[in-house]
Amino acid sequence: IKALHKSTNKEFYHINTHLDNCGNDCRSVELEIILDFVKKNFGGYPIVMTGDWNQGDDHQMFNQVYDDSFRNARYVAKVSDKGTTWNGFDGSSTGKLDHIFYRGFASCSKFAVERRAWNGHAYISDHYPIYATLHF
Repeated sequence: IKALHKSTNKEFYHINTHLDNCGNDCRSVELEIILDFVKKNFGGYPIVMTGDWNQGDDHQMFNQVYDDSFRNARYVAKVSDKGTTWNGFDGSSTGKLDHIFYRGFASCSKFAVERRAWNGHAYISDHYPIYATLHF
């Protein structure tokens, strides 16, 4: 998605993905395809990549993300939530499978995992929503 930040008139792209739960080799190839697409189509534009990556962000497959100058919002935000993102519909999970990677922004002031109940439901998905506040 191409977006425009109204107050600065800067354009950026947002990519959301859901990598398969097929195993590490498959996800590494999927990630390589996404990064190749970004390189070929978005040049020097700021980019935000979000999604269910089905992998903890400490896995070596993310080295290619960091090699392309992306930053992990969870670890660079001034205020950050280090909690799990996958809840398995019962809240007992320890998985951090959802991530926000970005480049081309000056800073990230907040990363959060949203755990509030919605409309009386403790779990609206097997993953909690995540968000980050990015600044140009």
